[in-house]
Amino acid sequence: MTSNIRLGLFRLWIVASTLFIAAVYGYSGSIRDEFRKARKENHALLLPLKCEDAQGRKARGVVSKDYVIYDSYCWYQMSKFRALYPEYKKVSDDVLTDAIYAKVGTPLEHARPWRLLFNAASIAIGLPLAILAAFSAFYWAVLGFRAKKTTE
Repeated sequence: MTSNIRLGLFRLWIVASTLFIAAVYGYSGSIRDEFRKARKENHALLLPLKCEDAQGRKARGVVSKDYVIYDSYCWYQMSKFRALYPEYKKVSDDVLTDAIYAKVGTPLEHARPWRLLFNAASIAIGLPLAILAAFSAFYWAVLGFRAKKTTE
């Protein structure tokens, strides 16, 4: 009889775990969005400068040729920016991007898809395993309180 109870509880755990993993998969839409965001970050990133900096005394570049004006900022493609601002040639693209966006007061929030995926997988796998361990320990403890059969 205890074998049937143990098997039934294990089957119940499998069903509940499957439903839980399905729920985490439903949450994975935000993980897909995070991967898309990361892919967009790596393509054709534009760098903003305040137009008074780009068009001031030390004007660098020509409107519509080297940069475009949008929302009171002059937006450069990375290649054009590097050509017009050689003082940044030793700085990596990531550091340059972070510095320029911080300079205009709009720090970037980088996509972290792998961290989000790891967290979701940890929850999807770890929580059901923790529940299995807890119920197994509880079941083991309850079996210890049963009266032993005496054989004479």
